[in-house]
Amino acid sequence: MIDKNKIKTEIERARTSAVDLQKFAQAAEKAVERRDDALYDFFRKMYKVRHKVRELDLPRKHKVLGDGYRPFGPSSQIAGLLLKKIFPELDAKKRGKYAAVLNYVAERKPKGEKLRDFVRNNRGINGCVAKEKELRKEKQRSTKGKA
Repeated sequence: MIDKNKIKTEIERARTSAVDLQKFAQAAEKAVERRDDALYDFFRKMYKVRHKVRELDLPRKHKVLGDGYRPFGPSSQIAGLLLKKIFPELDAKKRGKYAAVLNYVAERKPKGEKLRDFVRNNRGINGCVAKEKELRKEKQRSTKGKA
């Protein structure tokens, strides 16, 4: 025979768990929003720094970027070197991804468009990474044709 009181108790426990789950889901959603806000704020600031460093003369660039900077290498190296200097705790995979986003934004973002909107309109971070990779390949193909 089924004990109705035990079933009611289990139902109440499940309801309590459901309420907890909803609270945690809402907290997680807010945390993701705050993380995204911080990430795009970081991208905006890095974008400005990258732009200013690109305008420096060679000795100053070398002083800011350090020994890893190759003056005749691709300008895309600047974002990676800056990320390494500013955020050394960032693992290499994310650093490469963020550098690709910054390079793509620097190359293609129209003046006046918000960085966050541009990234989102280009399929997000992963979309920008893929598009930057294609852009790099195009540049390499066009360079090989000139040689």
